[in-house]
Amino acid sequence: MDTRSPAFRAFVMSALLTAAVSTGCDSPAGVLVDTQIPANVQKRFDDGILESGETLAVYTDISPVGDASEWAAITDRRLLYHVNSTTTALALTDITEVQRIDDVIGETVLVSDAGGVRFRFDLANDPA
Repeated sequence: MDTRSPAFRAFVMSALLTAAVSTGCDSPAGVLVDTQIPANVQKRFDDGILESGETLAVYTDISPVGDASEWAAITDRRLLYHVNSTTTALALTDITEVQRIDDVIGETVLVSDAGGVRFRFDLANDPA
């Protein structure tokens, strides 16, 4: 599959969004898409996280207490992961594989590029 194609980028966004939604995330806000993203979150991205012309498409706070100390986001160009005060980015065109692994506790999503696994997201099941 051509990893630079819009279809592949759509697949990656869909896979990550589906994984986050299906587990309920740990965040009270869950997965926020486009116009659901609060103005204060959008402003934080506009003030230094997004590159010129880049658009925030999906955001979820995956920190245990919903304090934005750990979050993941998908833009029209990159997958972003923030933890321990550090934000790491991976261009969507560099993603070679997205794996979803279900277990009793929740789901793990592994995102790889040509060099191997770059991101691991552990999403707890919704306790409800």
